[in-house]
Amino acid sequence: MPPLPPRDKKPTPSATEKPDVRLAVTVHSGAMSPEQVERVLQKPAAPEVRLAMGRIAPTEAEAMALRAPDVRLALMSNQGGASGKNAIGLGAPNVRLAHGPGAQGDNVLIGQRGVAAMPDDSLPALLVSYFYLPQFLENRHRYHYRDWVMDSGAFSAHNSGVEINLQDYIECCKKLMVEDPTLTEIYSLDVIGDWKGSLKNTEEMWSQGVPAIPCFHVGEPWDALIQMAKDYPKIAFGGVAQIGSKKAMAWAGQCFARVWPKKVHGFAMCNQTAVLGMPFHSVDSTSWEIGPCKYGQWKAFGNQRVSVRGSKQNLRIEVEWYLELERKARVKWRKQMEELETIAPTVRLALAGVGGDGSSTGPRHELNVKALGPVVRLADSGEGGRIEGKVAAFRAVKKKGEE
Repeated sequence: MPPLPPRDKKPTPSATEKPDVRLAVTVHSGAMSPEQVERVLQKPAAPEVRLAMGRIAPTEAEAMALRAPDVRLALMSNQGGASGKNAIGLGAPNVRLAHGPGAQGDNVLIGQRGVAAMPDDSLPALLVSYFYLPQFLENRHRYHYRDWVMDSGAFSAHNSGVEINLQDYIECCKKLMVEDPTLTEIYSLDVIGDWKGSLKNTEEMWSQGVPAIPCFHVGEPWDALIQMAKDYPKIAFGGVAQIGSKKAMAWAGQCFARVWPKKVHGFAMCNQTAVLGMPFHSVDSTSWEIGPCKYGQWKAFGNQRVSVRGSKQNLRIEVEWYLELERKARVKWRKQMEELETIAPTVRLALAGVGGDGSSTGPRHELNVKALGPVVRLADSGEGGRIEGKVAAFRAVKKKGEE
């Protein structure tokens, strides 16, 4: 059998040869003249690259699919109602750092002694005592914080042998409420060792337009706690400094069992067990400065004592530990905080002692509030017009009762 002729081999293109590239020119709607086609073919610009699709124009869904994905950060709603300086301030619970101007925390809150101030995306919430207020207000523009609340400082004043005048405190509160939008809450002036006197101060503050938050202390009667929770939209638990953490948590648990659901602040109850174990609406830490700087006890290092201490310390890592604790609490207690926002607030009609002549200096009239139905508390600014309106309403109710 004769051999088969050799099969023709296709030439293999060399590496230097360029492939034959053909460009498809898209003719847009409408007829094009030969001159227009010629101009298109002679353009020196780079070829137009198109993606072939099943229809002339992509749908909106197809166009979105071809785009790079958008990354969005979800923010929780502002359940606490506080206006903060940054997004982390939205919602509840709030973890606050109790700060006295001039203390070690100034390094990171102001930015001094070679320490950078807290960045805008990690601003803490503060609790400032009225006892130290002048120093804070003098340097307020230098502090890096998102919002603050004011405590009366009654305990500090008591230990220093100083008496805080209630009317001076009220006038200061009213002034700051108007001038400073970062002030979100005010706590009532306590009378140390006299819970009835403390509640009387709270009533007076409300009657003059200051929505003060009263505090229930260790050792006070449970009936007082229950009534306090009925009368005010938010209350506080305090006086646990001298009883130890375990007893404090057991006592706080008994308090919650009697008043929940209720917005509650925990004074000096900022350990992880309390914050993640009970649905506090807010808490404050009184040891975030002195713990690391005096005792070398850092939360960020597992609450262990280390040799790093002294007044020049950079406490940013501690502040961030508390901010992270706050984030964890907001995740854990989200449903409970939403529940608190759905509860109708308890309101009462607060009247400054109204005398028979209509003045606000006479004896305080008592009403049978049970007979009047729901109790309404209206915070008054102390302005004459508003007081007169309340006096008129009071007289109408009183007259009806006498008839």
